[in-house]
Amino acid sequence: MALAGIDGRPFVDLSGLVDDGALDALHVEITYALAKLPTRYTGGSHRSLGISPAALHDDRPDYGEVIAGLDEARFQMFASLGDPAHPVDTREGHVFGEDGDVPLTAAQMRWLELAHGVYFPWKVYLELTPSTGRWADKARPVPYTRDAMLHLPRTLALIERLPFAVRGTVKLLGLMPGDDGTVHRDGDPADQTEPDAFVMLVPGRPKRLFLYDDATGARVEAPSRVYWFNDHDWHGVAADPWFRYSIRVDGVFDPAFAREIR
Repeated sequence: MALAGIDGRPFVDLSGLVDDGALDALHVEITYALAKLPTRYTGGSHRSLGISPAALHDDRPDYGEVIAGLDEARFQMFASLGDPAHPVDTREGHVFGEDGDVPLTAAQMRWLELAHGVYFPWKVYLELTPSTGRWADKARPVPYTRDAMLHLPRTLALIERLPFAVRGTVKLLGLMPGDDGTVHRDGDPADQTEPDAFVMLVPGRPKRLFLYDDATGARVEAPSRVYWFNDHDWHGVAADPWFRYSIRVDGVFDPAFAREIR
């Protein structure tokens, strides 16, 4: 399907909100913090979730498919690496990973990667707000994590100046050199009445996020280091030979700002 966009535009350029100097300064704080803080993987199951375009499916293993195909002995190996506080020893009645009722532990993700070749695109994932458990809850007000307040004070101060009436979840998504962000979408445009409100910040080296038009195969790259797009459109990240990341800030835009950019 063709791009739904926002008022006929693939992207809304929000570079007027944050200048390059401020983003460069954040990069210093953020990369120092990432060197110290525990991070985890995300992605890796877009095909089994049904949120990637069939035309771009490849042979890289998807963890939803891998887990479904494990024999009982290997499933028990996988289960033994789960959260000991919430043991799960059967597949019946459970969905593992993103949007599931049983989150993957770091050990399970590493095992899926090492033993079964699962490709996790975003290998540096840090939530600056506690997980809400449901993607649909990303616009509700949530506090920052203790680690974010301790290690990323300047970053949080800038986020608090963004034009949100309600600031929701904040996530950092990073890709290692050579990795690409698999094309996916966060919902079906036919199901939405308005695009979800968020600001994407790219403090460091270029991160080439693009929208993919399934009707034509065309790709449209993000226009700047600060932008908004309709995340119900297909989108991915091009591979590059350096680490790059973005910070996604979800919420509800201030009504005056929303009118101005719409």
